[in-house]
Amino acid sequence: MSSCLPGPGGHPATSSGVRIRLMLTAFSLVLLLLPAVAAGSGGPPDGFREWQVRGVRLLFKTPGAATQGAIFAVMRVGAAEQRADETHLAHVAEHMVFRNPLGDGRSLGQVLSEWGGTYNGWTGPYHTQFEIVVPDERIPEALGKLVEALFVTVVDEQAFGKEMSDRLERELRYMTTTPLAASLNAFRQQLFRGTPYEERLFEVPVTAVTAAGVAAFMAREYSPERLVVTVVAEVEEAALVEALTAALATVPSGKSPTQRQISLAPPPFERLSLRALDRPLIMVGLGFDGIEDEEDACLLTVAFGLVLSRVVPPPGFGLEPQLSGPIPLEGARYLAATFVADRRPAAADPERAAREALRAVRDAAESLAATGPHEGELMPLLQAREHRPALPSGVPPSLVEALLAGMTQLPGQYFLPPDFLAGLELPEMSTRIAETLRSYLPEAKPTVLVVTGTGGSLAVPFVAAGVLTLGAVLLGLWSGRGKRARRTEMR
Repeated sequence: MSSCLPGPGGHPATSSGVRIRLMLTAFSLVLLLLPAVAAGSGGPPDGFREWQVRGVRLLFKTPGAATQGAIFAVMRVGAAEQRADETHLAHVAEHMVFRNPLGDGRSLGQVLSEWGGTYNGWTGPYHTQFEIVVPDERIPEALGKLVEALFVTVVDEQAFGKEMSDRLERELRYMTTTPLAASLNAFRQQLFRGTPYEERLFEVPVTAVTAAGVAAFMAREYSPERLVVTVVAEVEEAALVEALTAALATVPSGKSPTQRQISLAPPPFERLSLRALDRPLIMVGLGFDGIEDEEDACLLTVAFGLVLSRVVPPPGFGLEPQLSGPIPLEGARYLAATFVADRRPAAADPERAAREALRAVRDAAESLAATGPHEGELMPLLQAREHRPALPSGVPPSLVEALLAGMTQLPGQYFLPPDFLAGLELPEMSTRIAETLRSYLPEAKPTVLVVTGTGGSLAVPFVAAGVLTLGAVLLGLWSGRGKRARRTEMR
């Protein structure tokens, strides 16, 4: 359950799927879904009502018809809250929310399964999210159980040991050895070097984590003031408030969310060697920090997608759009572009190709900043807003709506307001995109990761990512009970 890649179980880049919100596909889907959500993290999204319950923000909406209800909860605690010796704690805590026995001896995961529900979690740099789908009539009780699971004083040693042996060790191996997952996690670690989001995933074994350490971390960092719960279900609003109030009755107040402005300082070039990789992979990042204006962040996100559409890959390589796009952070953005070598044996030297790949990304960005997007590039953005994409098979609409609404409450996401682009004429839109990119581009922080190796194949991971992309963007890769995604948070 947690961050970002397809795998058996999950953290930064792991399992229930791939939370790779960094992709060009993600860029287009966000635009497609914009009419459904409002921007900003101040008030509730359109159509939602808000309650403040003992420090928790509760956002609620009825879908207007009987359905499976959904809970999307965000705890504003992630990797950034970990101390230097606490690698993995935020991720393991997310797992134990579902696995730790509660007052009646059953875990939250067991209860939800008995009700015929599904669930998932994901841990990112500055937040941890929990996704639950159960029949509408179970939603209030599920909300109470979730809160009980979040605010525990003890993590059961037996349940912890079982989760470690059944899932967590396997997830970490997946995240640090499988070509796609390891590449993404290494790139993420490189991008976040020197910031509070950096984690030593490749150096610290997950077995270094203890049950007592997880309990202490949750007690220190989890608080009602850091919790936002979004519910979409056909239930009585009073029942939700009552369930939440009762569950929080003995929970003490705690820390408020931390607001950050970070300075990016990635190393210019690094290499990663993976045994199972048969085609070189080049990952290029351009970091932009000092972003204080939400409109700038929105325009940069749009610009990134346009830059990627202009990139000319180096000879012997092709752009991998599923692993290319914007990575949002509080006060910062990364433009990530990933290039994979052709199967032809005459592919270019990886290091030379890396220099060419970085030049290609910069050239495309400078071209867009100089001229602005032309009408042919902008029209698809406007047309996309008029058509909602089909949901992945089996994904409840209530969960999608709850997730999208809940994500608008997080700093650094910066969803565009529904009328943001529609209110502009094409020439003005082009000018504003170009001016914004032009103002940040001179201070962009470049970084390149070259991934090489022998044996194995990238074909299976890339296909898996392709299948999972839509789900990853919409729901942090909802793949049902007990599965996970993990940390390479690319949005």
